[in-house]
Amino acid sequence: MTTMHHTFHIPVMGTGFTLDTPLKVAPLGIDSTISLVDDVLIEHYYKHYCERFGREPQALPGIDCRAERIRLYLDLLEDLIEEAWKASKPELVARYRRLLPDVGEDLPRGSIDANIMVALDADRTTYPDRGSMPLSDALSAAQGYLESRAHGTLVLSAGVNKGLYDFLAAHEQLHPDADGHFSKKLALKVSDYRSARIQGTMLAKLGLWVSEFRVESGLNCGGHAYPTPGILLGPALADFQENRETLYESLYTIWQRGLEKRTGRKLECRPRQMLTAQGGVGTYLEHKFLIDHYGCDRTGWGTPFLLVPEVVNIDQHHLKLLCEAKEGDTMLSAASPLGIPFWTLMTSTSEQARLKRNQAGKPGTTCPKGYARLNTEVGGLPLCTASRQFIKAKLKDDSVDPQLRDELLARSCICHELGTSAYVSKGLPSPSPAAVCPGPNIKYFSRQLSLEELVDHIYGRLSVMDDKKRPHMFIEEARQYLGLFARVDSELWLKEQFGTVRFKEAFATNFLAGLSYYQQLAGQFLEQARQNFLDDLEAVKVRAEQLFSLTAEA
Repeated sequence: MTTMHHTFHIPVMGTGFTLDTPLKVAPLGIDSTISLVDDVLIEHYYKHYCERFGREPQALPGIDCRAERIRLYLDLLEDLIEEAWKASKPELVARYRRLLPDVGEDLPRGSIDANIMVALDADRTTYPDRGSMPLSDALSAAQGYLESRAHGTLVLSAGVNKGLYDFLAAHEQLHPDADGHFSKKLALKVSDYRSARIQGTMLAKLGLWVSEFRVESGLNCGGHAYPTPGILLGPALADFQENRETLYESLYTIWQRGLEKRTGRKLECRPRQMLTAQGGVGTYLEHKFLIDHYGCDRTGWGTPFLLVPEVVNIDQHHLKLLCEAKEGDTMLSAASPLGIPFWTLMTSTSEQARLKRNQAGKPGTTCPKGYARLNTEVGGLPLCTASRQFIKAKLKDDSVDPQLRDELLARSCICHELGTSAYVSKGLPSPSPAAVCPGPNIKYFSRQLSLEELVDHIYGRLSVMDDKKRPHMFIEEARQYLGLFARVDSELWLKEQFGTVRFKEAFATNFLAGLSYYQQLAGQFLEQARQNFLDDLEAVKVRAEQLFSLTAEA
């Protein structure tokens, strides 16, 4: 029997934009990823869907029930997807076959993947306003997912968390059975090969197999960005392409030993390890090139799906703003309280509210959910750096550095406000403004789309993109990196992370090597696309040499 899988997936977007996306697309064979950050929002969605489908919601045990909230919602999603799947109505099957790039006889359902930002790991054991919780945020989210009936992959992003790794290793759900079948799989979101090798090895030693490396552009993405020292996506994928088999064999050997040590079982099964790429993919030719040239199993499409309200949670006001977004409306900002560069829709109601608070002399927010309470600089108590309490304390001294002041005033309550559209789109009350986090790719799409239209675009059956000239995704990423590099010395929050001589030197070396790689790669492109690519590449190279020359002189 021929099985046909989709060659794209929908990555996590914000805390709420994809919170129920699996329910909408899994019956059509599409994998999608939800966020496990906001368990309060998750509980609202659990009750909403219980009511919508005539189910009695289970009572929660009290305030320290983060894992249970997550588990109940995931179990509900799994049940609803399975019911829709098993019903196999003729119209659903016909729609599924219509969406596929090729027709297969066996049509697998999509998965419920879940993302954990491992750095977003507030300790809940001694919180005065939320009671005592037995686990930190990342661990309780993982527990909720692992104990649920959801079929899918747990995606780890945003760095290394050894405590979480140890916690995961103790759960049987992430270990294969005798036939090599995993009830839950593990994926790592990384920006380069080195990170994949280091983190994959750490997990393998614990008996944990990485079933997927999700390679994401360090900058040409939505939401939080994790800039590399000039390592561009193309060269990063080339590293995987060259070393993929070596990486597999190395991790497989280490994993076998780690699994035997952990479980006492020695398995000879050879589990699959997927390679996927995401971040700025916008055309069928780019999608196809990533699969054909680099051997990617599939690609991730995030930002364009923000224009598909039947798939993601986006309120009508911000859908209109996204359709109208142009150059400069999406910016790499200091909005995140984590101090990590964050793509922000500058026309959002969140940004408008932030500016009003600053103008009124009342910067910061009340921090209603506390997911980013990680900084202990003020009074020793963990605080969110976007909170009114933290900012007020830091700005108490009139002689504060103007750049630090600007950085603090740029912070927003994204933990809460990234979920506002999810409340509004379901008719649930939400007094907070909405934050939206598209990548720069949004400026090339300008209208609301249906699922069929965007999938047809992905598979080359239709183009829904604007007629305006759009550079190749590799060129767009290179431009974004130069834009970041140009800002490093003038903005304190960037200078602290990327302003060292060592980082700048590594950046220049890696970046120029990446441009040379692209020069050679252009021979793989179609003739017209090749010339456009080379012309854009030359402009990037000239700008890079100017910037690097000025930096060296300084």
